[in-house]
Amino acid sequence: MTARKDPAARMILMNRFRSALPEIVGSAQEGQLGLTCLDIIERYEEPHREYHTVEHVCANLDLFDEVKKDIDIRLHRIIELALIYLHAVYDPASEKNVDECAQLAQFQLLGLGLPVHMVIWVTECIVGTTHVADLSRGKAAPQWVADIDLLSLAVFPESFDRNSEKIRAEHFSIPGFTETRWAEGRKAFLKRMLAKKPLYYNQAYREKYEEAAKHNLRRHLRSYAEAAM
Repeated sequence: MTARKDPAARMILMNRFRSALPEIVGSAQEGQLGLTCLDIIERYEEPHREYHTVEHVCANLDLFDEVKKDIDIRLHRIIELALIYLHAVYDPASEKNVDECAQLAQFQLLGLGLPVHMVIWVTECIVGTTHVADLSRGKAAPQWVADIDLLSLAVFPESFDRNSEKIRAEHFSIPGFTETRWAEGRKAFLKRMLAKKPLYYNQAYREKYEEAAKHNLRRHLRSYAEAAM
């Protein structure tokens, strides 16, 4: 496989990264800012990626733009930075991707001079996307990031299936990967998402997307049961 490069998406992501760090633009660290952003982009262009790409990050940022008017302006760049770093480290064979994304964000953002408390906030948002801990009683920013991360579950069935095939292709970049391993891992994920109540923390998302997402999850899980018959 060869790395995919979309110049338009690259420029969008670079501009969003710069806009999230306005105090660094024009400073002595601006050169480092450009190199850091290039490193992030190149990570999303790794040859094994089909779904977790620059375009996917831009799509998530677009989803954030649709709701940002309802979110405290002080949280905007925390959420944006978390969404940018969310899948910057992605090895389909690893169970540590989220933690390593948080570590990368911490290392790079501290290196750029972002205040420590903001960096901690960004990493908390990233770690929340393991979707293991209950964030309902926590801060708003991690809830928004976790919800946006799962909005792809609520797309039209045809899009959901295409996304699933792209994720499947990423896993089959692992040497020796098998259909059995894919099916077992995918079923475990589908069941975990179906058991998550509610799936979305924000009421507007629950009302608009939860049923569509659960329909896709149930439909996809049912397809594995039917295939086994």
